[in-house]
Amino acid sequence: MSNFRIGIFAVPEPAMTNLEAVRYVHEIGLDAFEPFPQKDLKTLGTDAAERIREEADRLGVTIPCFSVLANLTGEGRDAEIARLKRCAEIAKIMGSPLLHHTIYPLLKPEDVRTPAELIDEAASAAREVYDYAESIGVKCVYEDQGLAFNGIEGFGLFLDALDRPAGVVLDLGNVAFAKEKPAPFAEKYLDRIVHVHVKDYGINRDHPNYTLADGTTISPAVLGEGDLQIADALRILKNAGYSGWLMLENERLGGGRESQIDDVRILREMLASL
Repeated sequence: MSNFRIGIFAVPEPAMTNLEAVRYVHEIGLDAFEPFPQKDLKTLGTDAAERIREEADRLGVTIPCFSVLANLTGEGRDAEIARLKRCAEIAKIMGSPLLHHTIYPLLKPEDVRTPAELIDEAASAAREVYDYAESIGVKCVYEDQGLAFNGIEGFGLFLDALDRPAGVVLDLGNVAFAKEKPAPFAEKYLDRIVHVHVKDYGINRDHPNYTLADGTTISPAVLGEGDLQIADALRILKNAGYSGWLMLENERLGGGRESQIDDVRILREMLASL
């Protein structure tokens, strides 16, 4: 029997607020929700964060992590650092022990600089945010994401330069952008994984959403029907005794509540078969 716990990352429909999503998660029988700063949290207001915390507490819904899209390089770097410090404060208000933010999220190959070109400014900015968050009782965590700091080598470069005891968010789908599978990544960073994002991608399929520099295309897929061998990574986590949250994302075509609820069923069946 697995000790995995399943929750939802980000709202399933664009019009839904994070407050409404807390209620939705409770309605479908799950116990955790990972907010994203859109709608009610877009301005990072204290009142909205307090309302989300109060409703989550009332319904018994855990907020294990607050996730934020950020770019720690370029001209807007100082503003991003300030915004992420505010995000750490919002995470604390919502009762989230973790703040996850991206580092260099660009996904168009023509826009991407190499990790070696980015590492100094990205790591120094991340250290400043990490240290501030830690000072108020929130831990920053980082995932395999984007085209620069992704995959075993690129992500490792960032972690080494960060030089902090940071936790890792294993994103089972994002390693596709580094043309890797999630199982080897999970094995490499197993002792640092504290949180997991669950999604699947198909490689070189019809109706692609993303195209890499070498022409490889990537498309959201029904969980377990993509090309990433998700179950292999979950088995590694299970065998290691991971008992943290598995937070389902919802990127496949159509999206919405029905596909997300279907993914909950699929994930439960997948975990039962490990």
